[in-house]
Amino acid sequence: MDRMEVMQSPAYLAMTPSGKRVLHIIEGMTSRNGGEPVALSHSYFMARKMTQASSCKAVKQLVALGFVTVEADKRPNTFTLCDKWQSIDADEAKRRMALARQPKPQRPSSKPPKPVKPEPKPMTVAPRIMRRAPSLPTMPWMDDGR
Repeated sequence: MDRMEVMQSPAYLAMTPSGKRVLHIIEGMTSRNGGEPVALSHSYFMARKMTQASSCKAVKQLVALGFVTVEADKRPNTFTLCDKWQSIDADEAKRRMALARQPKPQRPSSKPPKPVKPEPKPMTVAPRIMRRAPSLPTMPWMDDGR
């Protein structure tokens, strides 16, 4: 990949700074590895002062824009550089970035659904009976002479 050609492409210009940073890391490791695919874990990106969330989002962007491919179901992730980004124009890059930013749909749970509780019966309030305070006998020293 010619670095200047990559930096001027609409796909590269649509990327976030974290996406550009992850691409730079993957390119560096690929060049050290002789152009072969590289296996990098999220802890590798975290050692380079990136959070796991930002590196995950950046990898999604790189895949969506056609800069890298990721081998599925392998840990750590195996990244391969590819040239699909060259055929992407500015409008397509914006559309793909919007798709990459969307959250994943929630996976179905293996737990059984919670049972539905029946609605409680409405409470009926009984009328309050006003009770008188009990009268205590007065003590001789409290007697006021009545």
